[in-house]
Amino acid sequence: MSPRKHSCVATSIMANEIDLAVKSGRVRAASYEELYGSPRRTAPEPAGTDERSHRLRNILAIGSAVAFAMVLVGQRERIVKHAPAMATAYATIGLPVNVRGLTFRNVKATLINEGSQKILAVEGNVANIRNVALNVPDLRVAVDSADGREIYSWVAKSPKPNLTAGEEIYFRARLTAPPEQADKIVVRFAEAGSAPARPAR
Repeated sequence: MSPRKHSCVATSIMANEIDLAVKSGRVRAASYEELYGSPRRTAPEPAGTDERSHRLRNILAIGSAVAFAMVLVGQRERIVKHAPAMATAYATIGLPVNVRGLTFRNVKATLINEGSQKILAVEGNVANIRNVALNVPDLRVAVDSADGREIYSWVAKSPKPNLTAGEEIYFRARLTAPPEQADKIVVRFAEAGSAPARPAR
């Protein structure tokens, strides 16, 4: 058999097979499985997965809230420096903030007579509660009436310009002829720009 004749026979057989397939109805479109293989099945989630995810979210939320609260407490001095109004909120929950690092101790006011004059003597201690040296501003002493009105105030010179870490110093301020309505004494540190300290009258 020559190569050419063999080629024609092969072509004829292929044509006959196609014709037979068409007549018998066996020609059809290839299925998805035949073209791409069986689809991958997704394994079902284990029972209880949603409950564990919900529990984990709750734990993370609680942890974030605790961490935020710790920052608010631990950094309260820095927070109040930038937002002074927060000092009231901290004081309300029993966490007063001392931004200055100085505090008054054992403050008392006494009316004394020196001859014919009545004198109001205010005394106590100023303490440095930080572990570094701090400047001590002048003291502002106010006289309030029984209904809370400030009726007189003056600025007394600081007993010492600065205090070392943990140091405490005694102060005394005097006012001659205090107002008759005087009921309470309030001692604060004078703010920058306050009137300069002057002798009590």
